[in-house]
Amino acid sequence: PTVILVGVLSFSAIIILGGYLFYMNFRASTLQHLKDELASVHDLKIGQIVLWRAERSRDAQSIFNNRFIASAVDAFLADRRHPGKRSELLAWLTSLQDAYEYKEICVFDRTGRIVLSTAQTGQGDDRHREQALAALHKREPYFGDLRRESASNDISLSLYVPVRIGRGGKRIAAGGVILTMDPGRFLY
Repeated sequence: PTVILVGVLSFSAIIILGGYLFYMNFRASTLQHLKDELASVHDLKIGQIVLWRAERSRDAQSIFNNRFIASAVDAFLADRRHPGKRSELLAWLTSLQDAYEYKEICVFDRTGRIVLSTAQTGQGDDRHREQALAALHKREPYFGDLRRESASNDISLSLYVPVRIGRGGKRIAAGGVILTMDPGRFLY
């Protein structure tokens, strides 16, 4: 009877040890598989974000380098009350907003103040003014920070694009365009 008991206990210990080793191996391989899968998703998302940012930068560069847009913005800023200039510029801004799914597009003047917007309530706060002035100072498109809108609690990201016009052989800043997007639609 003792020999049988020792045999049964030994056999049970071997089965338990084998089961434990199998479980640990299975757990380790499952965790590694999940880590590899998450790393792949991570790498894919980083690639998508880089492409998305490059697309937005190209949008900004096309506005920044376009003399027709600069002329339209400058003409509007010179005579903001002219209904034809306002409606023409607003029609272009709205078509750009619809085509590229921007949340809002605004025009700002040399002081960084928003003077025209595709939204009913333009986002004319001090933070936008500071970043618009930074874009004018840098003389190139400028990505703002992610920000939570106080009124709606929505998160937005804006791209500030200075618009330059030729005067006296120089290219000077006439104002600019703010392309505001909803990062929730793509970034996360």
